[in-house]
Amino acid sequence: PGFHSALLGTLQDFKEAGHTPAELRGCLAGRGSPLHPKLSDLEALWAAYEARLKELGLYDNSDLLSAAASAAPSDRWLGQVAALLVYGFYDLNEVQRRLVAACAQGRTARAFFPFRRGPEAFAYARPTFAWFAAQGFEAREETEPELPADLAALQSRLFERPKGAPAAGDRVRIVSAPDEMREVKAVVRSALAAAKEGTALPRVGVLLRQTGTYGPLFAEEC
Repeated sequence: PGFHSALLGTLQDFKEAGHTPAELRGCLAGRGSPLHPKLSDLEALWAAYEARLKELGLYDNSDLLSAAASAAPSDRWLGQVAALLVYGFYDLNEVQRRLVAACAQGRTARAFFPFRRGPEAFAYARPTFAWFAAQGFEAREETEPELPADLAALQSRLFERPKGAPAAGDRVRIVSAPDEMREVKAVVRSALAAAKEGTALPRVGVLLRQTGTYGPLFAEEC
C-alpha cells in the first residue's frame, strides 16, 4: 500500500504541473544519468496508468480539471455567465491555473485575494498573486472596516514582528492546545464563559480553516 500511495502521489504531482508521460520520455531520451533506469520505470508505470484509466473510461482529479479547462471556452452554461468571481485560491497548481484562465477568458473577472505584500506569512501566496497579475488582473486594495482597538493591535502584530509596547487588555487571547480535541474543548469553554457573561450564543462565531477535521469534534463536544 505504501508504494502505491507514493506512486500515485508522484504521478499526481507531475499531472498537476501539466506534464505528460511523453514529456518525461522526451526528457530521458539520450541523457545518461544514474537515475535513468528508475525514471524510465516511472514513465512506463505512468503510461500504463494512463492507458488503464482510458480503458476503463475513468478520470482522476487532474484529468477532470484539464478536461474542464479544455471545455470551458465553448461551454454553453459558462457562456451565459456575465462575470466570474474567484475566491479562496492562494496556491494554484498548473492545471488549476489553466481552468481559472479559461473560465475568465472573454468576460469580466474578479479575484478576491486577501494579501499583504510585506509579511513573510504571505510569502507562499506571492506566486499566485503574481500569476493573477500576469493574467491581466489589476490589484486594487479594498477599504478595510475600522476595527476595535484591541483587534487592530492584534492585526498589526499577527503577521509581523511586534512594534512598540504590547497591546493592553485581555479581550484577545491565544490558546495553544496539544491536539484538535483540546482545541475544541477550549473553544467551547470560551463560548460558554461568554454566554454566562451575557453574550447570546447565536452571536458567538467560530472560524475554522477546515471543517473536515474540526466539524465532527465540535458535533461530539456540543
